[in-house]
Amino acid sequence: MFWRLLKIIIIPLIKNFYKLRIDVQGRDNVPASGAVIILGNQTNFISTLAVESVLRRKVYWAVSPSVCKTKLLRLIFKTFCGCFLLETERADTRGFRSAFKKLRSSKILAFYPGIINRGVTLFCLRSGCNILPMAITQEALHPNHIKITFGSVFNLSEYQHMVINVKNIEDLIQKINQSIKAA
Repeated sequence: MFWRLLKIIIIPLIKNFYKLRIDVQGRDNVPASGAVIILGNQTNFISTLAVESVLRRKVYWAVSPSVCKTKLLRLIFKTFCGCFLLETERADTRGFRSAFKKLRSSKILAFYPGIINRGVTLFCLRSGCNILPMAITQEALHPNHIKITFGSVFNLSEYQHMVINVKNIEDLIQKINQSIKAA
């Protein structure tokens, strides 16, 4: 219910207030159904709202606790955006359980801020879900113009049986980051 409110009323108000212009490329790469993990370079709240505004499906955001420092902000993120806290650098069992639950329900999951680290990469491997690379560009001279590009789905099935060590994870992080840059 709150997502519809966000999608129908709040996002258009914010778009009009900031005079946002959003260009989208690769929208046909977004799966119409099934679980998928969006990995991108989103770094501000406006870019996450832009992503929400261009997708037909709801995105569940795994948000770093460093972003939501106050209880009020956590409540707003959780209530209106369907967000949950997830600390990817630590063994955050509650956050990871929430993330796996969303994926088992065939939802779209994204991480905010869009930082691809070892925790995010290991989570993606363990989930077995495909990754949808997403690149967001927002020019400094024209911050109200946002370009969102969805790349081709990055299939993790060939990496499911690789030996988990620091070198292999770092190599996979590099490949994921390259797919985001190529988007």
